[in-house]
Amino acid sequence: MCWGILIGMDGGACDPFSALTQAASACAAVDVVGLTDGEVLDVALGVAGVLGLVESVLARVAAALGVRSLHSCDQVRSVPSWLAGRTELSHGRAKALVTTGRGLAACPLVEAAYAEGRLGSPKVEAMIEVREGVE
Repeated sequence: MCWGILIGMDGGACDPFSALTQAASACAAVDVVGLTDGEVLDVALGVAGVLGLVESVLARVAAALGVRSLHSCDQVRSVPSWLAGRTELSHGRAKALVTTGRGLAACPLVEAAYAEGRLGSPKVEAMIEVREGVE
């Protein structure tokens, strides 16, 4: 079970998520003050890129939460409310991720570019919003 990584359990198919958690924890432990100027620049760009990739995963997972109505298991009315109540995401950010995740299903090229890190969250969210406004 994937949620097991939050309490230190291995989850088979969730191994990439466990590895991500471990890598993020290791990065958080780095003393950035001791890095050279070049390293700081590299880390800033690298972390921003990884953040975009992680957001692409979270958007798709948020959409799956809604499709499967998993939020209702906790008697919560919406996926954004469930995410905001269970994480440090604001309700607005959670709503944007859910909307983006739902919209990606109809935009396979955008979804692929997002998952590969070629497009970031703001651009993808804008594309999904424009697409929804046209239809």
